[in-house]
Amino acid sequence: MNKQAPSVARVFTMLAFAGSCIGLLIFLWISFGGATPFAPEGYRVNAEFNQAIALGAQSDVRISGVSVGRVVSVGLDKRTGLSRALIQIQAPYAPLPANTKAILRAKTLIGETYIQLTPGNRNGPHIPDDGTIPSTHVAPIVTLDQILSTFDPQTRRAFQVWQQQQGIALTGRGEQLNAAIAQLFPFATNVDRVLAVLHRQGGATSTFLHDTGQVFSALSASPSQLQAFIRNSNATFAATAAQNVALANTIRAFPPFLIQTRSTVNRVTRFAQTTKPLIDEFLPAAPPLSRALQGSVTLAPELLNLMESLGPQPQPGLTAAARTGIPALQ
Repeated sequence: MNKQAPSVARVFTMLAFAGSCIGLLIFLWISFGGATPFAPEGYRVNAEFNQAIALGAQSDVRISGVSVGRVVSVGLDKRTGLSRALIQIQAPYAPLPANTKAILRAKTLIGETYIQLTPGNRNGPHIPDDGTIPSTHVAPIVTLDQILSTFDPQTRRAFQVWQQQQGIALTGRGEQLNAAIAQLFPFATNVDRVLAVLHRQGGATSTFLHDTGQVFSALSASPSQLQAFIRNSNATFAATAAQNVALANTIRAFPPFLIQTRSTVNRVTRFAQTTKPLIDEFLPAAPPLSRALQGSVTLAPELLNLMESLGPQPQPGLTAAARTGIPALQ
């Protein structure tokens, strides 16, 4: 056994090791939100919530997703019967505007909550130190239990069965679910645009929904006709699928047909432009020509009788005379 007193170097080494351990513990304590005993109190305000479920000391306080402070304590206000939370705000974000709004948000699926602040006008009045956010600016908390308690027992049982079956259906499909959730934001953005258009066209949307309801009512009133319509649609689609090659050839031939049609229409247009002056010159002669054609109705029977009496072989004298008379007639 060594009975010699420790040297100064060993004592210094032990003190340095103990000090480093204490410093590491203090660093971890402060990093995880622990309060520093001798640190001066900062800017603090109070907020009262109807329910402060899973909200405890050192809970996070955020503005636009940025941590700006911590919850110092949570207790019951005997005067109002609400949960009173004492909030300490970091110096860069203090003081809070008087119209700041507060609401509890869920941080994780296990129920951990934090306080979400929505700052108002910083150029206006501010909440004094140790003041209270007005109750009118604190949003009420609605939990999932409160929502489910509004359902009747049959609906709650159906919801329970639905969740159980959904868990069974999603077993082993976590990656697919994550991929679907990743596409949720673009889908929501497009849906938001569609809803904005429907909101602007509120009257037309109401009429469309009313007419759609009448259509579905008529279809449900005649299930046999609806079944026949579906069968005929299936037969039509099957026939179309059987002729897919011919349909594809028709679709491929359609663009050249449109090109030729456009060329033909252009030529007809140019022809119409060219013949328009000629038609305009014939317009004054149209009324006399119409009267002459009407008069030919009376002349035609007599001329027909004359031609029939001449026979297929006219007289030689008539033929000779016609050779000289017809040019003279012109």
